[in-house]
Amino acid sequence: MSDIVVVVTKSGKLALRNLANYGYAYTINKFVAGDGGHDPATGEPLVPDRTLTSLPQQSFGPKEIGDGNIKQVSNFDTEYSLEILSSETNISAISNVGLIGTLTNGPNAGGEFLYGLGNFNLFSIPVSGFLKIKVIVKH
Repeated sequence: MSDIVVVVTKSGKLALRNLANYGYAYTINKFVAGDGGHDPATGEPLVPDRTLTSLPQQSFGPKEIGDGNIKQVSNFDTEYSLEILSSETNISAISNVGLIGTLTNGPNAGGEFLYGLGNFNLFSIPVSGFLKIKVIVKH
């Protein structure tokens, strides 16, 4: 599976602005997955909708990402290594992934939001073992 590019949602851009303007911090510490990222008729990935506040057809997660799976690639790009173990789910395939942000301070501290999402062709999860996904957030 090739790298998945995740686009920042409107909620994610608002979190970035609030960090810059008011110092309201957030972390990206969870991910979700589902099978709502492709056109069922053609199998082609859909264009991500940045206005979404939840992942379409979410069927997995949220699952913690873990600090060791986050890598700053450049000033603008961050790479996340995500794993779905077959023992953690009863779904057989996914075609979208979402990154979940948590506000760490400010008036809505503790609130969660869909920071970014990526769509791709339907991809099967092995019956035994795991599926490893590498996603890149392009700011």
